[in-house]
Amino acid sequence: MQIDWTVAAGNQCQDLEIQHSLDGVNFETVYTYAGICGDPNVTLSYAYAHSEPILNHANYYRIKVNQDITETFRTFISGKDQLNLLTDFNKGLTQIDFQDRGGPVAVSVLDFNGRVIYNSNYENALEPIYLPSLNISPFIVQLEQNGAFLRKKHK
Repeated sequence: MQIDWTVAAGNQCQDLEIQHSLDGVNFETVYTYAGICGDPNVTLSYAYAHSEPILNHANYYRIKVNQDITETFRTFISGKDQLNLLTDFNKGLTQIDFQDRGGPVAVSVLDFNGRVIYNSNYENALEPIYLPSLNISPFIVQLEQNGAFLRKKHK
């Protein structure tokens, strides 16, 4: 799982912690960037690849600097079909990430009775795909690309 972020650096050196959870409540630090510091007018970009997310399970991530904590992001990481769903709870959006980027893709969201509640076609799936705010949970996300289907349950 790749985590990218940008921070405005400050005059003080502060540790930055990448935290992971399986329930969205109990977090543990999986990596610490020691002493991020510098000019307060400079923005710095960082990345971290979590090499041991739990496959076929919801994984939650956040960043902690001192006592400040970012919003929590939820993703479901599949070891089989390479379709991942990343939810930003604060914005009410779910980002769809899948292995075979590019080309046309049809995105559908179904309730558990099989009814389609959202459907959209994308001509070029190189850009991130976000689902609109949906007022149901759980639901199923289905992608169709080049005659192949991927499905993922979102809890």
